[in-house]
Amino acid sequence: MKKTVPIAALALATSVALAACGSSGGSSTATESSGGGASPIRIALIPPSTGALAQYGTDEVKGWQLAVDEVNAAGGVDGHRVELIKKTTDGKSGTTLQAAREAVTKQGARFIGAIVTSTEAAALNAQLGSLGALAFNATAKDAGLVGSKCVPNSFHIVQTDTMDINALASTLATMPATRWAIQAVDYSTGHSAADTFAKAARAAGKQVVLQQFAPLNTTDFGSYITKLKGSGADAVFVVEYGADGVAFVKQAEQFNLFSQVKTALGLNTVSEPLFGVLGDGVVGYYNNVGYDVNADNDLNKKFAAAYTA
Repeated sequence: MKKTVPIAALALATSVALAACGSSGGSSTATESSGGGASPIRIALIPPSTGALAQYGTDEVKGWQLAVDEVNAAGGVDGHRVELIKKTTDGKSGTTLQAAREAVTKQGARFIGAIVTSTEAAALNAQLGSLGALAFNATAKDAGLVGSKCVPNSFHIVQTDTMDINALASTLATMPATRWAIQAVDYSTGHSAADTFAKAARAAGKQVVLQQFAPLNTTDFGSYITKLKGSGADAVFVVEYGADGVAFVKQAEQFNLFSQVKTALGLNTVSEPLFGVLGDGVVGYYNNVGYDVNADNDLNKKFAAAYTA
């Protein structure tokens, strides 16, 4: 959430020049406002509304809404009022691309945000040039998005999974566990995170005894946990997000996984929006933290108070 407002502010600051570049005759161009003033700047938000990642989508939209409310209250961007076009997706690339095309060609959006997964972001990146739109990515962490899948129309302002894992891996040598199992989500970020962690673990003198992947929106982790228990691992690296992460943690408790596996390390599994529902099941987990609501600086205090209100 800390990064969402700056992303929106960057989009709004950049948008004035780009909004003025569109042809006034095209259906995708922002039209004059009904009051005859400057044309609005339209931003399409396409978060997941169902499935494991719906909570993250909801939070992104709230962050964008707060930024837009603050900008409009101050008079807009150079006299242009900002409008949010709120779309939804099921997290599948085809659905997301369809929503993006509709927002741009029929509703006049020039900017796209709140897309959560790396798979969707990569698919959208390939279409941004032809759409004539800019995307702002605050969530998707696949390193390829700043590498082979990077495009000029996509602003990527969140750390990659490789950066996160390099930070986590720096602590591996201090952990007593020697035999690691990897449980990850079965899409691009899960695979790249698993591969990067496995290399880091081996470099730290650890052994990786199991890598397994569960499809996004898995609700029953029983068979996966059984394999973890049978692997001989004394530690587990978990890359499961949102509702999937909650299901894994709850079922790991039921299967008494952590009587055998003494160390649990998560990548974005134990996240602040889920603290309430995760409960005491994550006490003792190691996990990266992307945002601290209690960070003691003026900018964060102002943001946290406004977001809460």
